[in-house]
Amino acid sequence: MVDPPDTYQQARLSALGLRLRQIREQAGVSARSIAARADINQSTLSRIETGKIRPSVDVLDRIIAVMGIETAAEELHDLLGVLHTEAEHLRRYARKGFGALQNQIGALERRTRLVRAFQPSLVPGLLQTAEYAAQALSHVYYVTSTDLAQAAHGRIERQSILHEPGREFRYVITESALLYWVCPARVMLAQVDRLRELATLPTVRLGILPQDRPMPNFPQHGFTLYDDERVQIELHTSHVKLTAPADVSVYAATYAEYERAAVHGEEAETVLRRVMQEYRRRADMRDA
Repeated sequence: MVDPPDTYQQARLSALGLRLRQIREQAGVSARSIAARADINQSTLSRIETGKIRPSVDVLDRIIAVMGIETAAEELHDLLGVLHTEAEHLRRYARKGFGALQNQIGALERRTRLVRAFQPSLVPGLLQTAEYAAQALSHVYYVTSTDLAQAAHGRIERQSILHEPGREFRYVITESALLYWVCPARVMLAQVDRLRELATLPTVRLGILPQDRPMPNFPQHGFTLYDDERVQIELHTSHVKLTAPADVSVYAATYAEYERAAVHGEEAETVLRRVMQEYRRRADMRDA
């Protein structure tokens, strides 16, 4: 069975190609003429019109310009914009296994030189301890108890990339995310200590947004940027992928805003020690 996101994307791709072909044919212009004037191969235009490939924004703009169809530009760009937004439903991994999802994310990370992530609600996957990862994954819809161990192992295996020279991992986490009592106090203590350790790696830049400082923006959701090519947003039932340059630019600017407001180095270490002290206090309260 074909998964719904793939079917949806193909339908939109076909719709864009069909609309372009309809407009060209109504104008009585040949594909060869349009391709030559737009400086693209005729075979490329044919594949766009038959829904086999997705044009870039630049290519679509050139086709619109040479066809003189600026009045249809908004419609065509709306169709293309949908193609740059893809929601992958997590239920497909109920069949494939969530270890496969970890492998897929790991492959994406290996193709990426610069990873930037903002997280207002939990510790990012590459920075998680094994116990924290297991707890976080246990709350993901469609993850079964038999699949949990493999998924958690896969997430921890991905972390070896943090030690590879030539890569850069930049994170901004809210202090609130670290104070959410989602695991036993001892697990949270180990997790925060792990952040202190990872922050010393030359490939990692860790920023913390303290609770006692102004937030530069409303933290609507967490997100990860892969170079300047892609944004990934994790929802309860889906992973949303954005690749439109305008969308990526917005998230890059938003990340930069959070990063400027965050504390780093010794100031971040002070916040992490404060969080650890709070969990020691909570543990003592439970033991009393």
